[in-house]
Amino acid sequence: MGPIGDDLPSLIPLLFALIMFFSTFTFAFGVFDNKNSKFDSDIKVIKIAKVLKGTSYISGYENFKALCSTLSIPNLKFRAGITNYYTATDQYSLQYNAQDARLYNVGFFLDEAGNEFSCHNIDPAINSDISSSPSFAYRFFADKEIVARIYPIAVEDNRVIKPMHLVVVTWMP
Repeated sequence: MGPIGDDLPSLIPLLFALIMFFSTFTFAFGVFDNKNSKFDSDIKVIKIAKVLKGTSYISGYENFKALCSTLSIPNLKFRAGITNYYTATDQYSLQYNAQDARLYNVGFFLDEAGNEFSCHNIDPAINSDISSSPSFAYRFFADKEIVARIYPIAVEDNRVIKPMHLVVVTWMP
């Protein structure tokens, strides 16, 4: 058969071993990249919360809106706001059912002037559709990986300091 024909039986296992090595290496790199992107999303959520939470004391609506205007998070959509849903659930029992409240429509805090303590970087039309229709919200978020974090804070409203929670919900577009 010749020199190549004599070496052919030993080349087949060698090529198979190389294919297995590089496919395993590629798979491991893909898993690493996936975990790294999830970690990057978690870091962005923490950055959003760090900006909005500050010292865990919000002196009023103007203070919250000023903090919100400084946010610039590319490649990640978010909705954040202040709520007392977790400490005063009786106020929200008529407006929101538990499944809506867990995901997006928590029911953000309104001060005495009627200002809602929330901010987002979402298209206003989509935001209103998500807020008004639970079925649209479930379809919209069905294929997205959602990261939600809740932080305790204090909000001053009409010279009264109230315990509240900062809720940050993020997802990739």
